Amino acid sequence: MGMLAFFPWLSIGEPVAVDRLRLVSFERGAAPAVAGTDEQRLIDGVLAPFRAAHGPVNVATIVHLEGKAYTADLDEADRNDLFVFSQVVAFGGLAAREFCSWGHYCNAADFSFVIQGFRDEPNGTFFDVRRRDGHTSVRVTADAYQVQAPSQMSFHRPVRLDTALIRALMSARGTPVWDRIFEAIGPFLRANTDSAEITEQTEVVEMVGAFEKVLGVWSADKLKRELWTHLRPTRDISPRDAPRIPPALRNGPSVRSLWIADFYELRNAHAHGSQTPPSGLVWDRMEHLLLGAYVFPLLVKSLLSEENRYELTEADQKAIDLFEWRARSKRHLLERVETEGRHNDIQWNLLELEFINEQGRRALEEYFRREAAKGSSEVH
Repeated sequence: MGMLAFFPWLSIGEPVAVDRLRLVSFERGAAPAVAGTDEQRLIDGVLAPFRAAHGPVNVATIVHLEGKAYTADLDEADRNDLFVFSQVVAFGGLAAREFCSWGHYCNAADFSFVIQGFRDEPNGTFFDVRRRDGHTSVRVTADAYQVQAPSQMSFHRPVRLDTALIRALMSARGTPVWDRIFEAIGPFLRANTDSAEITEQTEVVEMVGAFEKVLGVWSADKLKRELWTHLRPTRDISPRDAPRIPPALRNGPSVRSLWIADFYELRNAHAHGSQTPPSGLVWDRMEHLLLGAYVFPLLVKSLLSEENRYELTEADQKAIDLFEWRARSKRHLLERVETEGRHNDIQWNLLELEFINEQGRRALEEYFRREAAKGSSEVH
């Protein structure tokens, strides 16, 4: 029996190779095999039931094991490697997305992954369906079987991937930090599907669970300590300098520590069956989910950096620094704000502009301070 591993809804720009695993583009009738060959015909046939709004997908992404045919039979070890890689690729995609813009947004639905076994016969499709009392097998005839693209897909193509992060994660397999990170990637992806079938309450529980797993701790106090330790901005913002933080909490160690404790309180309410948030939260549910989706990949990068598996870039450090700057804001992070020259912009974006301006102001102050010190030294 042949097998094909693929992301039916994902389009990438350039091929990506990590060890013996490769991401290559599928184009109906043309790639990745040679046009007109039996192998390309088989690949076209396997992907034929996967449909976007216009009909069968014409572009997708194949996951290829070096040294094997695209449609080779795969043993259990091969399938396990492909599944792990698919999760890492999905995480690398979410780590590269942008929020509050039309440019580079995606969600976990874009990275739906399939390993399809097949025979070159028009017999339809067989698959197992879970039941509470076990499972049952279903057969659908070839002319009736269709898989529709999720409605919440981003449809921004090609999707941008953080290939440096993907390679760093795959290189960390077998290390202690890998076990924690990989256990955390699953709940993080489930918290970022944008599916109407998954409630925000469930997303909160999954997202906080991802932080717990990756940091290896299970209480608010320990989460506060570990997040403060492993996510290090260039300069801490004191809660006293954070308009968002109420006076009763301004003696806390950092904005990020107070944030994760607030998120944990929300998680506890939802995990124990409450559909409504507890009173007195500093950030609301949408803000918590947005901040969590933004900062979690940065935390993973920081943990990998500590193990010498990844080198934080200047852009990574700026993003880490920007987290507390955004979290401190008095305005709701998704509020639309009328500003001169940027009509009806979103506070999330405006805070980045404010942060850049603040960095420039500090750099100028430091320059003039050094110049003044130099002049004073020359006079003496």
